[in-house]
Order: sequence, then C-alpha cells, then structure tokens
Amino acid sequence: MADEINLLTSFEFDKGGASLKRTAEQQKIDVSGDLYLETIASATSSGISVDKGDLATIGVARIKNLDATNYVRAGDDGTNYPLRINPGESFIMRLNGNALHLKSYVVAQVESFDVTGTGAVAQVETFTAVADVSDSLDGKYIQLSDESGTVGFWIDTDDSGTSEPAGSAALTRSVEVTTIATDDTALVVAAKMATAINADSKFSATVSGSVVTVTHATEGDVADGEDGAQTTGFTDFTVTTNGADQGVLDGTYIQLSDDAGTVGFWIDVGDTGTAEPSGSAALTRSVEITTVTDTMDDDTLATTIAAAINGDADYSASASGSVVTVTHANTGAMGDAQDGDQPTGFSSFTVVTNGEDPTVEVQVSMVEE
Repeated sequence: MADEINLLTSFEFDKGGASLKRTAEQQKIDVSGDLYLETIASATSSGISVDKGDLATIGVARIKNLDATNYVRAGDDGTNYPLRINPGESFIMRLNGNALHLKSYVVAQVESFDVTGTGAVAQVETFTAVADVSDSLDGKYIQLSDESGTVGFWIDTDDSGTSEPAGSAALTRSVEVTTIATDDTALVVAAKMATAINADSKFSATVSGSVVTVTHATEGDVADGEDGAQTTGFTDFTVTTNGADQGVLDGTYIQLSDDAGTVGFWIDVGDTGTAEPSGSAALTRSVEITTVTDTMDDDTLATTIAAAINGDADYSASASGSVVTVTHANTGAMGDAQDGDQPTGFSSFTVVTNGEDPTVEVQVSMVEE
C-alpha cells in the first residue's frame, strides 16, 4: 500500500498592496510503518522529549500549540529548536531524527518605580523691597544662606565707599551692592537687588514689581532669608518652597526579588555608616547604596539608584527622569518590587512585563516513518 499520508496545503498573503498566493496542493506520502501516536505534551522551559510510545522512527508530525499566551519551539535534537509555534498555531514537519523535543520560552520580569518627591529640593523665597529715602538703605543689608553658611547682601548707595555694616561682616561671607542710588524707587531697588543676587553663583533671582524671588542653586535645607541686624526695612521675607535634603532617605530601603528570594536595596546617605534597616536585614540578601547624597534632585536620585541596582548581577536598570526601570537577569516569575518596611517613599511600583516560566500544552500527532 502507498500514499498513507494525505496532506492538503495552501499559502496566501495579502497586505498593503502586496500579495502572494499558492493554490491548494495535495501531497501523498508513503510510510513503511503502521503506527501513529497522538498525545498532549506539556512543554517546559527546560525542554522535554515527547514520548513516542511504540514508534520506532518518527516520520511526519503535526504540532499544535494549545496555549492562548505563550509560544513553544520544536526540534529533533534537544539542543536546537528551529521551529517556533505561536499560541493557537499548528505546523506539520518531517523530523530528521528519532525524537521530538519541545521547549516553552520564559520571559524576564520588568518593573518600574518613581522617586518623584523624595529627591532634594532647592529652597525658594521672596522678599519685598522698599524705596531708598535720602540714603536710608546705605550701610544696610539682608541675610540669605547657602550650603556653606550665611550670606549678607549689603548696600553702599551710589558706590560712595560706605563701610560694610557690622552684622554683614560677621556672616560667613558677604556681597556688596553698589548699584542702588539715592532715592531709587522700590521697583528700581528690587531690580538692582535681584541683579546683584543673581550674579552670585549660589542663587538665581527674578523680580516682579517690588518683589524679589530667590531660588537657591543647591538643593537642600538652608536657613530662611531675613532682614539684617542693620535693617533695610525690606518686608515679607517668605519661604515659598522649603529646601529639603536627602536625610529622610537614610536607613530606608526598597525590596526586589531574584530567583533565590528577596533582595533589599537600602540607603546610607553620604556613606556615613548608617545601620542597615531591620526590614532589609531580614530579607534573603541586601545591597547597601552609599552613593546617595543630601543634595540630589529627583532625576539625579533616580539615576543613582538605577546605577546601584545595575551593579548587581541579577538586574539591569536604567533611569528616565525620575522613573527607574529594572529588568531581571533571570527569566521566570518573580516577586513584585515594593517599598520596604522602612519606606523610601518611592511610588508607582509597577510590573511592566510579568516574568513567566510557563508550561505549554501542545497537541502532537506523529506517524511512524
């Protein structure tokens, strides 16, 4: 007897004006054996050899992926898997060996989190200038602060050689303002004070009417601005944005996972010898981050945290703005990232891609050669 296997195949493609059509073609194939096997095989990520039962040599096989989500690969030597079968697809193949191997494919977990609001913040403050009346501002000063200490901005009207006031001279450093003239209006005084403050590298300043807004160049908590001991009469010294440093992150941690268990990444701000938080110490393992400093803004903090995570062999990490994205080096399902029991305040912990290590059901029909 001949022509024991009967195949009817066609192949068509049509997209974007391109088309390909191969009309239905019938093939009849002779086999010498008289056995067949039909089974449901469970493909794993480590690979399986499909039990061929009493078949001496496998000839033609039909493979159908019954899974709705995951794909499998097929091959005949257990090393190479050249045929990919997507969810719901089926293919017919002739084997070049005496075995059929199937392998499901795993996916590495990808997750992200956001450090917004936990980075250091630059202080912003305002004050309202007043007019000079017959050299009333001469020898007077206001006091600001930077990360090194107190700063006096003192006025020498008309650049007339006035001596620095004692209060200003006693500060960490001082800046002489020589551009204010006798009887300048409040608006002019404000503009000239803003220009002088803006010329100092530790500050930027803008003016609106008689109100001067000062933004500190370095993030972190500093002393509030105020009028000097030799008073200008400037008013409404107000902090509109409080400067904040990274001290709040000291001794906090986030929790990731790897294939061996839980991993804490904990923060020792400034590498000052802070003790590991108890929650992190209780995990499977932990990693100390010593590169966070007091003055990092959100984006710099995200970059620093990503670099620390990226230094661990079980992860790769990157930062975009204030968002850190972590990709696991090992494939398969992992515990989701979360903030620690001693929390950092990081937010939006999100699994972008679920790690998977699936078992995929495959329908296999095989005929003896």
